[in-house]
Amino acid sequence: MDTSSGADVSLSGPAAQPLAAYPLTRSRSAAVIRDSVNSLTAEEHLLVPHRGRTIDGTVNGLHVGAVSLVFVAYGAGVTVVSPPSGRRALLVIPRGPMLVESCGNQWVANTPFALSSHHQTKMVPDPERGALIGGVDADTLESHLASTSSRLLIKPISLSSGVP
Repeated sequence: MDTSSGADVSLSGPAAQPLAAYPLTRSRSAAVIRDSVNSLTAEEHLLVPHRGRTIDGTVNGLHVGAVSLVFVAYGAGVTVVSPPSGRRALLVIPRGPMLVESCGNQWVANTPFALSSHHQTKMVPDPERGALIGGVDADTLESHLASTSSRLLIKPISLSSGVP
């Protein structure tokens, strides 16, 4: 897929990693992988490797205008704890089954979902396939929605994971 910035964010084959043309980090350090993802998502998630596991993480990503795109795979079992996203809209696209817990609900996500604006979200992604994350500030998203729909928004965007 070509973007307006000219960046190619497509896959080059069925097993290829998304955004492989934009490598950011490859590390066995949970802190390095976490910080690399946080640098693009503009959030402060926690990364907890499962007991006895050593991660072998990969992070690819870039900014396309106001949107950040990040691919991350951890190479081992981890739990990701994301704080409430607040005024940042974050969409998670699991590349394999992902255990998700938010707002007192648990489910296995196989399709995209948004992180809650008001509640933390815990996730256990597929260790090898990882996930693709897209992020944009809510103000930018609201402005775009208002201009493309030719309507004023009645209230600010608020994302909930209360109903899977």
